[in-house]
Amino acid sequence: MAAARDAAAAGRYGDAVGILLGGLTDRVELAGLIRPRRGLTAREYLRAARPDAALHPALNTVVKVYEPLGYGRRPGRLEQYAEAEAAYLAGVSTRAAHDPAPGRDPAPITGRPSGTGESGTGE
Repeated sequence: MAAARDAAAAGRYGDAVGILLGGLTDRVELAGLIRPRRGLTAREYLRAARPDAALHPALNTVVKVYEPLGYGRRPGRLEQYAEAEAAYLAGVSTRAAHDPAPGRDPAPITGRPSGTGESGTGE
């Protein structure tokens, strides 16, 4: 979360949303909803998260915000980051009691979920 906020504070909204997406895909893996492997797309994670009432809507929102930034190479805006962060926090906080790794920071260091392109930056 801190890495996403740092990127957003620096005006790198595409990076920040990518970091949130990576954090949620980590949660899908930790929940045992998908077997981690190279090449998984954001949409595959979204399909895998369907059974989880907290993760699925959060991931759905973050994927929708990320796609034009990461795949469409459009510049991100503060409003997009704010929408993604709100969804992320709702998904993570609702799920916290059931998280298999509650002490783990959900935001990845790299900010690059599998299948998000070469840089994973959204730029």
